Amino acid sequence: MIVPLAAASAVDVAARIVTQKMADNMGQQIVILNQPGASGLIGAEQVAKAEPDGYTIGGFNDSVMTMVPNLQSNIRWDILRDFEPVSLVATVEWGLIASNNSSYKTAADLIAAAKAAPGKIDYGSGGPGSPQHLAMAMFASAAGISLTHVPYKGATQAATDVAAGQIPVGFQGLGTVAALVRGGQLRLIGVTTEKRLSQFPDVPTADPEVRRKLEDLGFVVRGSSAPELGALTREQLAKYARVIKEMGIANE
Repeated sequence: MIVPLAAASAVDVAARIVTQKMADNMGQQIVILNQPGASGLIGAEQVAKAEPDGYTIGGFNDSVMTMVPNLQSNIRWDILRDFEPVSLVATVEWGLIASNNSSYKTAADLIAAAKAAPGKIDYGSGGPGSPQHLAMAMFASAAGISLTHVPYKGATQAATDVAAGQIPVGFQGLGTVAALVRGGQLRLIGVTTEKRLSQFPDVPTADPEVRRKLEDLGFVVRGSSAPELGALTREQLAKYARVIKEMGIANE
């Protein structure tokens, strides 16, 4: 299985859990090959070019399937034409994270600081057009603030740099940052869920208006049939084409 994201990312962790059970059921080893970079395009292209013999599968996040195709004009594959859907595996809750050496204890703190210094606060993401990029751009738009995007080669690297204090904030899937939060290596200052999460009961939820604009980017474990995943991909492609156009987000 080719995962177009870094090891230890939320997608990588989910892929390893699923492939272990697949291997047990099939009686055959399944190897995970991480191919991060270019917002997932490198790994996705390897899957697209692989022989259609059933021995190469992709473990993709929604960004590769629905966001990046709306931002990149030079993609040499078509997500609807060149891939066969199998199943949705999971969705993930999202949260706003901050470095321990920053002054941000809540989302309100970040919003106030950003309004006082427009464009002066950096945030990290997994790359141009990544879920972290779009999530923070949508948060900033909803909050009426301006932040500066710093793209990384993967979400894990971006989260690690927040923990290291190299960059102050980010928007991340909780599967990527939960261990860092529990270990006290960074702060989780807000979540996009309607109610507080049982695993992080002290973390406040986002403002209702902000949450409404971000709710389509959250994660809850669920499966799907192949036709359902195909229909969802077509629906999300159209949705993110609209969102990206409205937000004025361009490839960097």
